[in-house]
Amino acid sequence: STWGYQEMESGGWSKNKMITVGVCAGIGVALGAILWHKWRKKPEKKEEKKTDFVKDPEIGEKVVLKEEEANARSRVISSVRYLLCLSLSDKKEYEGYVEIKFILGEASDGVFLDYHGQEVGYVSINTKLYTSAAVFCRHRIKIPVESQAIGENVVQIYFKNEYSGNGDGLNCFKDPIDSGVYVYNCSAPFYANKIFPCFDQPDLRATLRLATLTPSDWTVISNETEELIEHKKETIIQKLGVWNIHPQIMSLVKDDVSYRFFRQTEKLPTYLYSIFAGNYKEWKLKDESAPFPMSIYARASLSKYVDAKSDLIFGITLKGIKFYQQLFFSKYPYAKFDQIFLPDVKKTVAENAASVLYNEDYIYTDSANLIEEQELAKTILQQLCHMWVGDLVSLKWWSSLWLNKGMGIFLSALALSKADGFEKYRGSVWRMFNKNVGYAISEDNGVSSHALSDTVSTTEEAEMIFDSITSYKGASVLKQLYQQIGEKAFKSSLMDYVKKYKGKSTDSSSFIICVQERIAKEKINFKISDWAKSWITTKGVAVLTPEVEPIVKTIKCFLVDQKNCNSSDELYRMHRLDIAFYDDGLNETLIPGMQIDAASKSELKPLNNREIPKAYLLNADDSSYAKAIIDPVSLTLFMNNLSKITKDLTRLMIWQGIYGMVLDGVLPASDLIALGVKEIPLEKNFEIITTALEYIGDAILLCVPFESQQTEKEKVFDMLNKIINESRKEEIAVDLISFLAIFASNKSHEDTLDRLLKESKDRGLEQRQKARYEIIIALLKGRLKSDMEKKELLEAEKARDKSHLYLRVKSLCDACYPSEERKEQLWLQYTKLNENEPEHMIVSSMKGFWNVNELSLMEPFVERFFKAIRLIFSKATKTYADSLCAYVKQESYSI
Repeated sequence: STWGYQEMESGGWSKNKMITVGVCAGIGVALGAILWHKWRKKPEKKEEKKTDFVKDPEIGEKVVLKEEEANARSRVISSVRYLLCLSLSDKKEYEGYVEIKFILGEASDGVFLDYHGQEVGYVSINTKLYTSAAVFCRHRIKIPVESQAIGENVVQIYFKNEYSGNGDGLNCFKDPIDSGVYVYNCSAPFYANKIFPCFDQPDLRATLRLATLTPSDWTVISNETEELIEHKKETIIQKLGVWNIHPQIMSLVKDDVSYRFFRQTEKLPTYLYSIFAGNYKEWKLKDESAPFPMSIYARASLSKYVDAKSDLIFGITLKGIKFYQQLFFSKYPYAKFDQIFLPDVKKTVAENAASVLYNEDYIYTDSANLIEEQELAKTILQQLCHMWVGDLVSLKWWSSLWLNKGMGIFLSALALSKADGFEKYRGSVWRMFNKNVGYAISEDNGVSSHALSDTVSTTEEAEMIFDSITSYKGASVLKQLYQQIGEKAFKSSLMDYVKKYKGKSTDSSSFIICVQERIAKEKINFKISDWAKSWITTKGVAVLTPEVEPIVKTIKCFLVDQKNCNSSDELYRMHRLDIAFYDDGLNETLIPGMQIDAASKSELKPLNNREIPKAYLLNADDSSYAKAIIDPVSLTLFMNNLSKITKDLTRLMIWQGIYGMVLDGVLPASDLIALGVKEIPLEKNFEIITTALEYIGDAILLCVPFESQQTEKEKVFDMLNKIINESRKEEIAVDLISFLAIFASNKSHEDTLDRLLKESKDRGLEQRQKARYEIIIALLKGRLKSDMEKKELLEAEKARDKSHLYLRVKSLCDACYPSEERKEQLWLQYTKLNENEPEHMIVSSMKGFWNVNELSLMEPFVERFFKAIRLIFSKATKTYADSLCAYVKQESYSI
């Protein structure tokens, strides 16, 4: 530098001397550089080391998340963001990389990620690398305190996993018809962590950026729309590099792989993320006036059936969105709405945000009747409702599940009864609602009863409350609230709730507070806190019995006695219900809005001094949730003249009441069966006919001694056979053939069924595959045909039916064959709990295991069943354990 030159010169150095020294120094540096370059140790060329994967040493153990653990995490964790890359194919394994960013409020031992997957490789926590063995065990990846940072934390994990076989987590279905591959997920209540490492609890809502590597001919669907799609290998690697994705993911990029990157979602609970990939065929809504894109996706092999149903599905969807946008005074909250149909969906429906998964049974391969069409409409409307109540506003913990489920069921029924375009369903919507509420009452009357907002200590307990009580009792209670406070106040409460809590997690008490604030504004005299305490936090069903004190021919005092069923908490509830009076000709006089107090006895003063009716019925329009007892005089009149009652819903409720009395041991099952034999030929409503036959089938199975069951079945079979022969090809005759097969109980009945199958064309059975299968199953379980004839019968059906239904039926029929060796093989299969085997196929097999015609083969498994069942419930999923209980120890009445 100039400064250095001047300093040296001032110290007495001559100019020539300085030049000489400079030259020598330069030569020395140059020689040193040459020698260093020559003799330095050259670095070894490093080979890229593959990630060492570590398996969870306790992968087979059932591990749950406790509510207290979830609460501890949510107290210190916020602002969670997931960046997830999945490499998916048709192989049994998939690989993935996830980057998780979150804000930590304070260091805690209770910070961990849930991951019920096979293997973990690379783990980086705030740039510090950990061996998988150090942090991964018992389905959890621990984040050590020493690596936690107050503020933002970044965790990066490379993982490997197998597709699930039981329907939970990420599943891969291969179509036996055309070998198409279909990947899909079901994540509620605690199965997102079976897909990738995450904070798998509903109140830690988080954004998701999803990227996928898949075969180039696959379609990929998620909660958001695609931001980009790339097919060139070099460009894909470049894009992954921008993400700083783990190198091993990049090694999976091949020439025939496509890369998709999806837009970031809004904050969602992990169980609402959706991942669908495979050879899906798409049907797009072509209506240009639609507010956002809508599509249907299904197996390519199902095309002709979806072609026939797509307009119906889109029509229901558009009408439903219009109804809910007006109801909630809120726009549909997502950028699109996709509906995906697949054959082995475990929970029938999975309401992921913006992309709902349905069991493809809703795409009826037979010609659908009005009941089936309405069931489809109801299901679509339920899932649309969840886009607001359930997704936009989600639950904080599973104890509030009833509000989401109940709201979807009640509001879907309200939509069918009030929205434009659903007029053809209005006559039956509340009958269908009542029928399902009846199942909830039966369950609520037993040992499995629980409160709507019950203590749910673990995710395993959460799985247990996905039942009819949570869903249909919840819906019935909301219907009652709607009637108590009025339509206007109820709708305003919903609007307030969605507006206040959109994008947040909350609990059912928040909705009750919204109702309380609304009725205070509108000056409605209703104690919502008392109502909520008695209906939401207590279990069981009230039993309401009418007590009439007469004076001459008038009512001196009309009382309603309220008792608790065996499982109920010791309390009384308020009810608002309608009461019907009947004269000799069964003409009805309806007295609406009778208020039952929260007391053991309630006097209904408006009924005093009226003429005593010939019969009366409490809760005549199904306004309240209760077991309404029919008094002996009214019961006799109803059973002798049921067909004279003109209202369909009332007849259905009488059937329901009598069925309940049979289950409670108040009436013998023979009375219900005799009523069916007399009244079913006179009944014009097919929905009531099928409900009555279901009740009769249950009563024979559960309440008739085994030695008398054949006699009772014969009565029902003969009655149905007469209707079918008289009606021939009429719709009702074809629909009843399935039930005829169910009640078949001797060789003569088998002859009848065999003849019907041979006369398929004349009997209208060519397009009724389910009815054909019911006949075939009855013949395979029977003794009319030889083993060879049975196999030929099923094989012939394979040529007719290319749907997934054939595989389920084949699995069932394979279990029917009367062989000790075969039964032993099946029992071992049921109890070994191999998660890689498709659960829905095993459940189908269970339905064929029990055979009433081969009791000697069944006897050895009775003791083994009771020894195995406790282990099954401790290790298997609830669906699997429930199925084993329901099917392998008694006859099944359904495919």
